[in-house]
Formats: sequence, C-alpha cells, structure tokens
Amino acid sequence: MEFLKYQHVERFGTDEVDGIEFGKCYVFPKIDGTNGQIWADGESIRFGSRNRELCLENDNQGFMISIIRNEMFRHFFNKFPDTRLYGEWLVPHSLKTYCLFNKFCFPFKRRIINN
Repeated sequence: MEFLKYQHVERFGTDEVDGIEFGKCYVFPKIDGTNGQIWADGESIRFGSRNRELCLENDNQGFMISIIRNEMFRHFFNKFPDTRLYGEWLVPHSLKTYCLFNKFCFPFKRRIINN
C-alpha cells in the first residue's frame, strides 16, 4: 500500500461547517493531537502523518519510534495486513490539558483496504 494523505477534520462551530447540524450528520469527538497513520506494505509496517510518510530521521513528535517499540501493532498487522489505521498521537499540542500523552488513539478512524 502507498501513503494516503488524511482528510482534514473540521471542528464543529467553525464557519466551514456552519449549519451542518440541520441535516443528517454524525458527530464524533475531535481529539487534539497530531495525525498519525500506520499500514503494512507486505514487507514492513509503514508510518505517516496527515501529509507525509515518516522515517526515523523525520518522525512526527516521536510517533513512529513509539509505535515501532509497541509489539501490539506488529501482531495486529500480522492478523489484518490490509488495514490502515488513522488516529491521533496525543502529545502536548494546542490543548495541553490531556492526562494521556504519547498514546495513539484511533477509535473512529480505521479503513479496511480491499485489493
């Protein structure tokens, strides 16, 4: 699989989404972190931010190295190799009141890739 840029998610209450609540819509919590994604390419696990593929020399707030050290993700992709995970990497960012930093949260952003 190749890198896919992640779509920007707009915050409710901004001009860009004015009136959205008057139609059928689904509202999910927006977590303020930095975007991260993980996918497998058949040989290794790959990593990205919202706009670029990551490498160890150009990580995103320690996201890639922390996920590499977590065995859970390697086991996950051995079982689900055609899945791409999108989520938020919780690091001190614009909102600094979270109690969970250096965690990858992806409860609503999982894409199954059908070849």
